[in-house]
Amino acid sequence: MDVTRRLHTQWDWVMGYSLIGVAAVVLVVTWNGVSGSRYVSDELSYIASGGLGGLVLLGLGAVLVTTAGLADEGRKLNRVEDALPFPAPGERTEPAALVRRARMVAAAGMLVAVAFLVPAWVKISGNAQVKPGLGALTWGVVGLVIGGLIAGLATMGVQRRIQRRTRVLFGAWALALDAGARADAAPVADAGSVLVADELTRFHRPGCPAVTGVAARRVDRRAIPADLEPCELCEADALAREVRAWTSVAG
Repeated sequence: MDVTRRLHTQWDWVMGYSLIGVAAVVLVVTWNGVSGSRYVSDELSYIASGGLGGLVLLGLGAVLVTTAGLADEGRKLNRVEDALPFPAPGERTEPAALVRRARMVAAAGMLVAVAFLVPAWVKISGNAQVKPGLGALTWGVVGLVIGGLIAGLATMGVQRRIQRRTRVLFGAWALALDAGARADAAPVADAGSVLVADELTRFHRPGCPAVTGVAARRVDRRAIPADLEPCELCEADALAREVRAWTSVAG
């Protein structure tokens, strides 16, 4: 029963490593077929089918394993956020939705690779001449590279979201433990305005160290440009102050 439950909750880990194992077997069989063939056309057919096909399986397995780890990390961050005595700044990361979208995009990338590989293999297997076979194999490799880039970018997008959430949550605790003078400074009086600068892509709270030495101007919060995002350091610092206040009250 426990094994069934683990398979249900960790199917992505199991399938990911299974695909990697199958890809390894396919690549070994392909290598054996290529090394034992006396004709270049047969070798190209082996490479197009088993070689590049095995790499597609390897890519799918790697995406599943990587996104499974990112999903676990996202669930841990959500548990940390739920344990906080106050709302954490920033957008809450829902790992299931993020990973689902990333896997769909990665699967689309692998389909693009397959769309290149199948015609290449058909052309190679039906032609004994080497030159057309090499041309078809080249297009198969191009499709594999395109599909791999799409899958990699999808996975990197989830990783950046998880890393950003980690910085927001744990950066605040790091600031809370910092005994610097800035932590005990009085709050800025003008809380209704923020600082913006032409060369910056984020808006900042007054007193944020990120705008030190920058020609920034005050802007009312209601007039913040729509293309600017909040500074993560400011949000983390604000959360740190709440952490200190809550800790002092609880103590």
